[in-house]
Amino acid sequence: MRTSSGYLGIVLLPIFISLGIVYLVSGIRYKKSKKFRGRVIDSKEVEIVHFGRDGEIYETYYVSYAFRGKILKGEVRTTETGLRPGAKIDVYVYDPEGVHEIQSDIDWKHFKHYAMAGSVMVIMFLIFGLIAWGMEHIDNDSNYKNTVTFGNQNHTYELSEEFIENNEESLEYLHDKYGIEYKTAE
Repeated sequence: MRTSSGYLGIVLLPIFISLGIVYLVSGIRYKKSKKFRGRVIDSKEVEIVHFGRDGEIYETYYVSYAFRGKILKGEVRTTETGLRPGAKIDVYVYDPEGVHEIQSDIDWKHFKHYAMAGSVMVIMFLIFGLIAWGMEHIDNDSNYKNTVTFGNQNHTYELSEEFIENNEESLEYLHDKYGIEYKTAE
């Protein structure tokens, strides 16, 4: 039986996976991009993003930068805030096969957080999965039914083969002292 939180997890899982993929692709582009020195022309906007109690501040700047002998202009969205016109800024440009894109450090930061959270989830999944597998394995080993007779009454108990092997002497002692008979199930 599934709870409503289980269904919520199933619904949210594809969203988190797709966000993780987007951040992964953006993060890889950021890491593969080349860094160029630029100067801030003006600040376009400041954005405050809240995650629970903590907020992150991002700022978008109009910048000019030297790219392969040309002075180009563009927008850089970064976690660096409060830069004034004329301040130096690093501009990361991803330019495979002539596709010129300015990359943001924000997606790389998000990817690192997602990767850390994902690693913790995978480790927890493995731990709880192994525990569940072990419990199921233990339950499967103990399904051998053995009959123990007390006088003229038959009682059936579930005893594992390991229990029987480890306690043969005790079972023989019970038979000799109290007349308890023991038969294995067939």
